[in-house]
Amino acid sequence: QRWMKEKKKNFFRIGMSGQLRGIKGDFKWAINKKVFTGEAKSGKQVTKKIYDWLEKDDSDFLVVRRDRKKRLWILSDETLERLL
Repeated sequence: QRWMKEKKKNFFRIGMSGQLRGIKGDFKWAINKKVFTGEAKSGKQVTKKIYDWLEKDDSDFLVVRRDRKKRLWILSDETLERLL
């Protein structure tokens, strides 16, 4: 997160967003005059399979999708920084 602020990418963490009414998301990121909302999730069981898949083939990113749902792109901070 620090590198995003250092590069002045208008990336902000919303503290205690889950406990505040009317506040959506844990992150806000303004890019090209549009504001995007991000959600942070953590926990051993939530992320274990994701990390296993990424590490299996030393992949830079992971794409997942449930039936009839939108595709989700998952990547590390380092990969995101290289893309930007």
